[in-house]
Amino acid sequence: CSQMTGQLDSLDREIQTHVSRCAADARKLKDELEKKEHHMSTVEKEAEEFLKNSEEGLQAALRETDEETQMCARELLKLIDSIAEYKEFVEQSTAEMKKDLYECVDDIASLSVKIV
Repeated sequence: CSQMTGQLDSLDREIQTHVSRCAADARKLKDELEKKEHHMSTVEKEAEEFLKNSEEGLQAALRETDEETQMCARELLKLIDSIAEYKEFVEQSTAEMKKDLYECVDDIASLSVKIV
């Protein structure tokens, strides 16, 4: 009976040692899992922040591009208006010069008739 008690005590100690080792392994795995979870959470937050900043940057770039496009369009319209005004001025000046030239030709023609 005492031999059996000794074996039971020895077996009990082995079981307790094994339980302690399993508990330590479980704590170690839990700690590693919590570290990985924290790391993943940090990476996720950084990714969300990066995405948010990228989207804001894209929106700012789109607004800036739109403003530049509108500014260029306004400048182009001003240039077209300016060209149209200049064309009108040149046509008007040409018409006046032709009129003056015809009047001059008529004056010269009338002078030559008076001289003869």
